[in-house]
Amino acid sequence: MNPIDQISDLLGELKRQNQLAPMCLSTVSEGGGPNSRFVDLKAVSGDCLYFGTDERSTKAKEFFANPKVSICAWWESLQVQVRVMGKIEQASDSMSNQIFSGRNPSAKAIAALSCQSEELDDFAGLRSKISELLERTGQEIDRPITWHVYGIVPTEIEILRFSEDRIHKRTQYRLDGKSWLDKQLSP
Repeated sequence: MNPIDQISDLLGELKRQNQLAPMCLSTVSEGGGPNSRFVDLKAVSGDCLYFGTDERSTKAKEFFANPKVSICAWWESLQVQVRVMGKIEQASDSMSNQIFSGRNPSAKAIAALSCQSEELDDFAGLRSKISELLERTGQEIDRPITWHVYGIVPTEIEILRFSEDRIHKRTQYRLDGKSWLDKQLSP
């Protein structure tokens, strides 16, 4: 089975369980080293894994400078680890609008008011502005022009299915043209 389809199935199962799909996204820092943080996998479609962020964030600045990224996810309830290496591309405005509209009101307000990754002088003031915005808008907030969905286009995927006896099933997939080549790895 195509590994992207497998990840899509895993995401579907997490959603059925009312769980998020956190993944650690690693970019290359300005100094040339790895820089990692968690983002939430929002969708899998075609050949991409999608998440959202502000174009002014440190992660976005880093993947604009170097589009090569990796992710690692451990989804406890599924007992699965997913590792992906690939490159970033910006999704369409319609996908960005669709995913933004599904965010909770507080997350929308934060995206509208916070300049992600910038120094913050007044945390209480930001909280107050968020509350005011939510009251004023009735919690309906449009997507800021700086907030986008980005897709990771994988070139390599590894899926490890955990086993209590520690004999994990570990499969590596490498993209060869338009086909995925797979091999089993020792646990």
